[in-house]
Amino acid sequence: MKYELKEEDILELGSYRGRNIRMVLPDKEDYISKCIIDSSSLYQESLLNSMLKTIPVNPNVIDIGAYTGSSAIWFSTIAGARHVMAIEPDEYIYSILETNVKLSGLKDTVSTVHAAIGANSGTARLKAVSSTNLGAAQYRACEPGAPDEIAMISIDSLAADCKDRVDVLHISMEGNEYLAIQGAKNIISRDKPVVIITLWSPETICIDPEYDCLSGYTKLTEQLLKFGYVSKGRYVDKEIFMPGGNA
Repeated sequence: MKYELKEEDILELGSYRGRNIRMVLPDKEDYISKCIIDSSSLYQESLLNSMLKTIPVNPNVIDIGAYTGSSAIWFSTIAGARHVMAIEPDEYIYSILETNVKLSGLKDTVSTVHAAIGANSGTARLKAVSSTNLGAAQYRACEPGAPDEIAMISIDSLAADCKDRVDVLHISMEGNEYLAIQGAKNIISRDKPVVIITLWSPETICIDPEYDCLSGYTKLTEQLLKFGYVSKGRYVDKEIFMPGGNA
């Protein structure tokens, strides 16, 4: 299912560095949408602004779990990104992401990719764990031919032909962030990007009964430590990791 544009869904958020930002938010009871509507600003805008000092100037950003585009818009406007690759696995949400990028006139700096991110290429199935928090959707690898399958790719395969260095990896995967890092070894070794992880509650409901978010976080930090990264601290529900030499 894809979203079809309706004028009544459009929210005007004002001018961001000369860009008139407009977003469609069709699911008014969705948690992230409600936050944007109530604040009349991008999701977690003040939080992201507080992290600006840790982000390189005019960065090239890969935004994984971009949802409806709020973070991609922030990177493109406030952070002045020269390019943002916004990746979203849910087909319906992805069509809203595309619409929001177009509505805000950001197609020159934001490209969109409909896929799940994993350690390797393959296929995956997506499931929303809450009808009022679609941003918490999770996916797991599956065999080809499964119902509702989507493509799953690695960050390294996405960026294989990109000669521009990657400056920021912004990852929100509901506890599966370590899989993204497993599939980004080449980019991390080559470019040493800032890694921003959206954390999750240990009580988060998981679709895999054998998985828990704490084990995912442990695997993530172990992997980043091997790459020479250190934590620069937590900003509410985000943690920033940087190469040790920049700590």
